[in-house]
Amino acid sequence: MTHAPTRIVGGLAALLLLGLAPATASAQDAAAGTGLAVGPASVTLDLDFRSDRATCRRVGRCGLRGEVRFRSTGTALGGGFAGTTMNGLVVGGGGFYDATAQTTALVRDRGQLCRDRIAHQVTTFGLRGNGDAVEVVFLAPAVAAGADAEGSEDPLSTRWAGPRAADLQASRALPVATTTLDALRSGPVTLTATGSHRIRSAGMRGTLRFDLAVTVTPVRLGGS
Repeated sequence: MTHAPTRIVGGLAALLLLGLAPATASAQDAAAGTGLAVGPASVTLDLDFRSDRATCRRVGRCGLRGEVRFRSTGTALGGGFAGTTMNGLVVGGGGFYDATAQTTALVRDRGQLCRDRIAHQVTTFGLRGNGDAVEVVFLAPAVAAGADAEGSEDPLSTRWAGPRAADLQASRALPVATTTLDALRSGPVTLTATGSHRIRSAGMRGTLRFDLAVTVTPVRLGGS
């Protein structure tokens, strides 16, 4: 049964939409937007990291080295929103639920070997305009409104020390897919992001490798 995951994502999407809409957006702007239903999705994140000797001491992150792996390849459920404000800013956000998603970590913390495995079932995304294109920013929906990465489930979070989504954002390393507003409105469209980014943030440095594919389909807002 998928009723519980659907309720979880529905509530998340509603909160994201409220959080992403800037103060200049009006109800009329929102009504003119396009709802997005999330279909098939696959997310792979591989992060190898170590303490940055030049900066780790002042933030208490010395003596660390490890790897974090996130896998989400199950059935996706969820939604989002694509619309423009009065000043032309593209806004939107959403999440998809995958009951099989999980994060694993292997961390050496000042000589101690730590292992962890934890479920992270909701992956989020945000939208922002860039000229004629729309950039879909994975993992931190609040970036669409210029905010930080807090407030959404962090797929890099484990019980041990290590980089988080906020560190990726600080390093401008969040995965980004590019499309257009017309494509989102006429869909379905598969958003893809594959590659790697170096990170250096808050006493840590490392490399993130990512492979994401998320299909979204437009739905009529307020319809059945």
